Amino acid sequence: MKPNILAFVATILIALTLLPTNIHTYAQSTRDKDAGLKYQINQPEFENTRLTFTEEDYEKRIAEISGDVELRYNKYVRGNIDAYLRYPRLTERLIGKSTIYFPIFEEYLEKYDLPEELKFLPVIESALDPTAVSRVGAGGLWQFMPYTGNEYNLRINEYVDERMDPRMSTEAAMKFLTNLHERYDDWILALAAYNCGPGRVNKAIRRTGSKDFWKIYKHLPKETRNYVPAYIAVAYLMNYYQIHGLNPVYPSLDYQVTDTMIVHQHLDFSRIVKKCDVELEVVQKLNPSFKLNFIPTNHKGYVLTLPAGKMALFRGIDPMDAKYLAANEQPPGEKVYMKDLEDPGHTIYEIQNGETLWDVARHYPGVSVRDIIRVNQLADIGKIKPGAHLKIPEG
Repeated sequence: MKPNILAFVATILIALTLLPTNIHTYAQSTRDKDAGLKYQINQPEFENTRLTFTEEDYEKRIAEISGDVELRYNKYVRGNIDAYLRYPRLTERLIGKSTIYFPIFEEYLEKYDLPEELKFLPVIESALDPTAVSRVGAGGLWQFMPYTGNEYNLRINEYVDERMDPRMSTEAAMKFLTNLHERYDDWILALAAYNCGPGRVNKAIRRTGSKDFWKIYKHLPKETRNYVPAYIAVAYLMNYYQIHGLNPVYPSLDYQVTDTMIVHQHLDFSRIVKKCDVELEVVQKLNPSFKLNFIPTNHKGYVLTLPAGKMALFRGIDPMDAKYLAANEQPPGEKVYMKDLEDPGHTIYEIQNGETLWDVARHYPGVSVRDIIRVNQLADIGKIKPGAHLKIPEG
């Protein structure tokens, strides 16, 4: 993947001594771009004193978080850690934005049985900006090129670019990463190939006769040589930011606590704004894949995301209703699931108050909304009511 060059400079931070002007430019553009997210600072400002740790401290901490993705500490990783720490305010905002996107990444990583630490990848790809577009045309949180997006069934047309959709792009990224890992049987090499493509990684392997990233390091493109150290630096800081005195700057709850539904018919954002008394900017930022401020008609449907309370209003539900609150406070794992005695290949699911078919499908890895509609022969999903029972096919 080709990262957005400005986001790349801030998050990859190749060498501060070589790129001071670009980093300053990125810092300013990030402040301007993220202003609309209405960050709330819940902790006191950190007095940016210099904290000193030994090399052994860093090496031990990184070893403690190393799992299926083998994380090694070296001078390149240390350089990236120091780069992030030189810009604490930018780093604090990146950490804060993770509350919006990491739950989505974790959901799909679990669905595809991939290492949870892969959730750090979009930090260096896009600085967690779903609208990021690189100079070569890569877009979204995971920085898909258009042809790669099409290969993984992301719809891209004059109205919609699903590379910008946090959920759709994340699922596509899971499939892509799975394919890369199957090719190399090594997550670090898979990450390198995600950045520069399998062809260049294969060439470096042939030249060195090794499948160790650090042994083929000098034979990879400059951007990729820093990509893995930057990834390890992000993994480190996301786990240990507190001991460096960093205080996350969180976006407002409108962006953190959201709800979704599937929309099949044309829906203009102005209608949502009017019905839900929500700011247009909020609707736009939560639905970045729609280019023209409306959701087009589509028989497959598109996902609409709104702040949870506003979604309740859109559905005609009082968001302060006790039953609605109870349904939304109940963890998915505590809901009652029953086997269909007449057809053991299916599970019976009871629709909860405020739930959509998208919400139901999320509980069942490998099961899509289309699967549920097909099995239940649903003609009008808008008429599904709380308490209704649906057959869920095995994923």
